[in-house]
Amino acid sequence: DIEQALYCYLEAAQEGHVGATFNAGLILLSGEGIGEPQPEAGLSYIGRAAMAGLPLAKHMLATFLLKGEH
Repeated sequence: DIEQALYCYLEAAQEGHVGATFNAGLILLSGEGIGEPQPEAGLSYIGRAAMAGLPLAKHMLATFLLKGEH
């Protein structure tokens, strides 16, 4: 259940879990299982993970910025 997973990721993200922050961003960005994509919220969470030092989040954020997808 993606909605339940997102809820858990968001809870963990609020507690500072960087991986959960990134995963929440991915779900929000894609919209898979939650209806409509939420690109602003998704990129916000991915940006938080990048600022916390997660290399994959840094890479993904840079890719979005280079493509102008922000």
